[in-house]
Amino acid sequence: MPGRRLFAFLLALSLILGCGPSLSQETAEELIISRTEMPGLTPDSFAAWPSLAYASGRTDERLDRINRLIYDGSGMTSYLSVLFMPGGSAGFKADYEALIENGLYAVRLTAEGRMPRGLPAQHHYPFLVSLENGKALTPDELFSDPESARESLHVYLRDSVLPEASAFMDSSGFFPIPLERFTISHDTVLFDYEPEQLTFLSGGAASVSFTLEELANITGEGDQLRRFASMPFSPDEKTSERIFSDLSQGLFPGLYLSLTQPAGLSVPVSQVLSFGPRELDDTVYPEGYAVQTENPFLRDILVITDRAGVQTVGYLARRGNLYGLAIGRLKRGDCLQALGEPAVSITLDEKAARERLLSPGVMDVYEVSRADGSIVTLSLIFAENETLTSALALAGRPQEDIH
Repeated sequence: MPGRRLFAFLLALSLILGCGPSLSQETAEELIISRTEMPGLTPDSFAAWPSLAYASGRTDERLDRINRLIYDGSGMTSYLSVLFMPGGSAGFKADYEALIENGLYAVRLTAEGRMPRGLPAQHHYPFLVSLENGKALTPDELFSDPESARESLHVYLRDSVLPEASAFMDSSGFFPIPLERFTISHDTVLFDYEPEQLTFLSGGAASVSFTLEELANITGEGDQLRRFASMPFSPDEKTSERIFSDLSQGLFPGLYLSLTQPAGLSVPVSQVLSFGPRELDDTVYPEGYAVQTENPFLRDILVITDRAGVQTVGYLARRGNLYGLAIGRLKRGDCLQALGEPAVSITLDEKAARERLLSPGVMDVYEVSRADGSIVTLSLIFAENETLTSALALAGRPQEDIH
């Protein structure tokens, strides 16, 4: 599989998005995120960090406190010292993704390369800060009972995540889950592990993600978690409009993933556990490869690329919440009521489903014509008990041999 080394923080996702304590839209729009970047001794090294300020250029004690929280909490001073170590800064990078949304300031800073105290490593530093009081959110604000939530998540990790994890990973490192190190992006909660506790096969610090709807189902904390959600946990009157709007823009509904872009920009293709390459008659999709990356936001979401591994052509999600269409929980009747009748319904027997990593049952295909004349499709796959098991979005129609 072709690819090149890319950092998770360069992923073409808008990684950081949160919802939470209210702040007036007028006040939020007055704030801007400025970037400070310090180059190292070598051309390929740098460290960057964000700072909040008002658009007028003024600041205040609250913003200063938030900026200091991010700068100090990420250990930026020690990383700056690495940049000026002769021979030690080669390849070192510290970068971030940040966004203001609905009263929260979310930042995830990633440092990779030679660490201040020795060997190369990767560290993630997640922050979720209330713009109202300038304080970082804690597990007590995410859950009404953090320890009970932790126990529920441990059961889920043991039963649902570990069986899918690589046999080469130290599964004991998944416990305890780092509830204190989290941020929220596009209705997804991301928990970042310290590299001393758990790393991916690539050596990068590991993370695990859950949609807010999924997290509510696991922990029973629905009332608490809905405060942070921009998507409903079940279909509402806007579900259909929002799904088809995303598709018309060439996006996977609710995941903010472009269906048509270079694969190297949409996912870190060098950090791959791949189901391909296979010959055309054996491939998961005739378009090319189905790829599972280490990106935690794409847990159980396969990237469909062309046969060269150059272009993204779609995604197969086996978990997620598509504006209320919760994979693994919603029934076909509810989806039909929300979206209407599909363009076509296809029966998948066991062989056809297995070849394409789907479940036997029915696949309802919805088509959307874009302004440029191209077609994008959303296929919802239902098991024989009519539970929604996966969603496939493609830049184009499913290949003929899937019928």
